[in-house]
Amino acid sequence: MTPCQLAYSQARIRAYTLFRQEQPERFNELVQQARRDLGLPVAEGGRYILPIDHGTENGMRMHYRRKIPACQPCRDAYNAAVRYRRQQAAARKRKRTA
Repeated sequence: MTPCQLAYSQARIRAYTLFRQEQPERFNELVQQARRDLGLPVAEGGRYILPIDHGTENGMRMHYRRKIPACQPCRDAYNAAVRYRRQQAAARKRKRTA
């Protein structure tokens, strides 16, 4: 979990526990305010857009989901992860048949 995601989840939990009983209709507004206080990105319309983790397999997925071309470090990380998983699967298959 990135520091940004951790801070977001902490802010959401804090807002929920503080106002769950008193003002449940203001929950999303309070979460957005907590994100602003923490300096986290706040998007209008209820969607929070986290920065892309470049150079990771997850970064490649974030590029794909946002329908933007992937950068080379993200492609390299994704290809390395796929290659590793295929090698592990082949090793398991060899081990079963041996």
